[in-house]
Amino acid sequence: MVGPESYDLVLRLRERGISQVLLAGVAAGLCVEGRLGELVGQGLEVVVVGDATAGPRFGEGDGCLFPASSASASL
Repeated sequence: MVGPESYDLVLRLRERGISQVLLAGVAAGLCVEGRLGELVGQGLEVVVVGDATAGPRFGEGDGCLFPASSASASL
């Protein structure tokens, strides 16, 4: 498992009295989103820095285009 539990991030933050986290990264839909959920789930306040967080860029025809109603999972 990769996350705060795997390397005691939450424990280290709490030992230092840190309860608020600024989060940024290069894979908004993967690493940043996953870390955000884990930290919030541990009771920390998290702000994602949008100007310092990237997401995928698809050229025309490179993305998946289908109606949201046909998706097997919803967000």
